[in-house]
Amino acid sequence: MTGKETFQKLLAQITSGRFICTVVVILVYAFLACKGVLKEDRVMEITLVVLYAYFNKSRHPESNGETATTTTKTTTLITK
Repeated sequence: MTGKETFQKLLAQITSGRFICTVVVILVYAFLACKGVLKEDRVMEITLVVLYAYFNKSRHPESNGETATTTTKTTTLITK
């Protein structure tokens, strides 16, 4: 893959709606956590769930080796 193709792929990912939405949600979450709007135990709980979901992904490469599908297991938290 050439540098131009890599740049175009990166640019497409950065300007995708999914990426922009993710960045906005992260910024709002960080702002609310820093301002103290979210309770400390909730901040920890949300962070742990997100990290668990992110690092619990399994990647399955396709037969041609160019693309991969990603699956994530969903975990439900039960709070009292």
